[in-house]
Amino acid sequence: MGTLDLDQARAARSETLGEQHVLKFGGTEFHLPVEVPLEFANHAVKGDILEALQSLLGEDQFPVFMESHPSMKDVEELMNGMAELYGMEVGESSASRHSLKNTSPPSRPTSLVSTNST
Repeated sequence: MGTLDLDQARAARSETLGEQHVLKFGGTEFHLPVEVPLEFANHAVKGDILEALQSLLGEDQFPVFMESHPSMKDVEELMNGMAELYGMEVGESSASRHSLKNTSPPSRPTSLVSTNST
């Protein structure tokens, strides 16, 4: 019987990844986890920004972060910065990068009379 030791694997990743990341906002330093929490990703995919931020910052830091009244632009900068810090890609999924080929015939004109351009 084999054993899959996720604790050991996490410890090895933490040693490789190094120290926690720091987020500076509103004159305060917030310590981000070494790895992106699954909860954060789950909430972010669902579009629940506040829940995502709370899972990232934790119960102690989240209220302090919110006291600085972050704007949507601040959160956008945070998400883009996280992608860089954690080596993630932001944007379209690989499944949606290629557009579908148009196989339908062109549409018919709706009028026999054309109008001048403005």
